[in-house]
Formats: sequence, structure tokens, C-alpha cells
Amino acid sequence: MIRTMKPWMVMLLITAFEAQKAGLDAALGLDKHFFDMARAAGKPVLALETAESQIDRFDKMPDSLQEQMLRSTLSELEVQRDSIAAMIGAWRNGDAATLEKMSLSSFDGYRGAYTSLIVERNNNWIPQIEACMTKPQPCFVVVGAAHLVGPDGLLTLLKKKGYKIEQQ
Repeated sequence: MIRTMKPWMVMLLITAFEAQKAGLDAALGLDKHFFDMARAAGKPVLALETAESQIDRFDKMPDSLQEQMLRSTLSELEVQRDSIAAMIGAWRNGDAATLEKMSLSSFDGYRGAYTSLIVERNNNWIPQIEACMTKPQPCFVVVGAAHLVGPDGLLTLLKKKGYKIEQQ
């Protein structure tokens, strides 16, 4: 079944399977939780990007990079299981330094993937987030933890634009 899939798809399937084995349930994810809450409250929900654009980012990676990332995923399965629990703990404790180290270390050796999956997307999202913040009603943005931390994270980008960032 997987022979017809591109390496990035196999990598994502394995990663999702490992997350599920570690006790994570996509139906209980924060993005779904807040989406469901907004819908139930009749609040508008806007996407920062389309699912198609997310898929294109993986699909347009060079085959050699896709294969390298898949091999790395396969060779580090046991480490991934342990790191999922540690990342959840860091997130729960608001430990941004550990979140940064753990989430961004997965891109070590994959600068092209980091640029495409984190840097470019964050830069694309900033104008949308700023536009949202100019509206009179409060704006709530949900993104993955890797998009918040580090020198190219959304919080750093907003801070550079003069916004005051506070961790609650």
C-alpha cells in the first residue's frame, strides 16, 4: 500500500501512528477543540492557509530530502515516542525553551524543510494575524507549538514588529 506513496506521506503516516500509540487522539486536539467551540458559539473561523497549500509544501520538497526525512523518522521511532510525552509536559508547563529545543531540533539537518514548513508559513501568516488584531472584536489564533517558538517563530516576529508579548 505504501509503495505508491511519496516519502513525505509515509513519514506523516508513521508520525501520526506513533502519536496515536503515545496516547494522542486527533479528535481531542486543541485545534479541533477550539474550532468546535467557535462553531458552537457562532463565531467566524478563518484559516491561515489551505490544506492544499500545506500538502504542496511537502510535495514540492526534493525527493532526496523527503527520503532523508523518512529514513530519519524510521531510525528515531523510539526517541519520538519518548519525546512526545516530554513535549506535552513542556507545553502544559508553559516551558517555551524546552518546546523550542524539542520542536525545532527535529529540523536539524533539514534547513530546506524548516524554511518551507516554519519560516515561510510564519511570514505568510503575520499579515493575516495583524489584520485580525486590528478588528474591534478579540482574535484567537491557534497554531502548532513549533510555529510559536524560536528566532523565526510567530511570537518573535510579532515582537520585532513592536507588539508586546506576554505568556499567561
